[in-house]
Amino acid sequence: MRHGQKRHFSCRIGDMAILVISNKNSYASQRLEAEAENSGHQLDILDMESLLDRRFQIDPEPYRVLYIRDPYYRESARYLPEIVKLARDFKAAGKRVVDAAIAEGALGRGKWEDYQKLTQEGLPIPQTGLLSAEAAAEAFPFILKWNFGLRGRNVFLMRNPEDLLLKSRAHPQSEWLVQEFIRAEFEYKVVTVGYKSLPVVLKFAMNAKINRPDFKHYEVFASDAAAEIVSLAEAAARALGRELAKIDILESSGKFYILEVNRFPGLKSFEQLTKYNAIMGFLAYLQK
Repeated sequence: MRHGQKRHFSCRIGDMAILVISNKNSYASQRLEAEAENSGHQLDILDMESLLDRRFQIDPEPYRVLYIRDPYYRESARYLPEIVKLARDFKAAGKRVVDAAIAEGALGRGKWEDYQKLTQEGLPIPQTGLLSAEAAAEAFPFILKWNFGLRGRNVFLMRNPEDLLLKSRAHPQSEWLVQEFIRAEFEYKVVTVGYKSLPVVLKFAMNAKINRPDFKHYEVFASDAAAEIVSLAEAAARALGRELAKIDILESSGKFYILEVNRFPGLKSFEQLTKYNAIMGFLAYLQK
């Protein structure tokens, strides 16, 4: 298939295609293609290179829904305004956009705004603020997060001023967040579809040395057996308008903290460890 060429699958009479903006080589994209083919629905995937070739001129008419999954160009936010305009064009044409909030400009505003919204909703998060000399001096050890970071990158544990000086040079000071370091016992992964948890929840024991999930020690259990965790995840997704999301929640001494609400979640480990077809849940939601 040539670069930029759309891929089509046979579809049932009366169906219209789903357009997905995503890296075509990603696990989620390949799984979406496979599930669409198996279920007889038409799905087109365009990556940012293809959109640039087309100057973001996409006719909404053949599509029923636009799913914006990965709108970053080489991990840069440079073209997010064009993606927002594309979402608004689809909405103006009477088409559904996922996330709907993207058509309202809710894209690329960063983690700081997310944390503020979660706090306003009374949801528990690690104490978080903008980087300043005063905040850093009082916080060691703490987590340094780039406000626009993706896929767990640009997240560092700061133990001393030398660490901070070395890492913070990568981006302007105004784009860094200082977050409370919480030594947790467990981390939970909850995938929500239409603000509702999938039937399974993934629980990791934390590696005590690095305070990160230990992929060798995990549990999979039914969501109705984790009512408090599921309730927090669903409330967080709803607060941020994330229709298809994965929520990371820490547990420390019996208390829960919402760590991330991922709008563009990687699902490979979730599907492999839970043996649950999360992508089919995503596709079913898009087909509604």
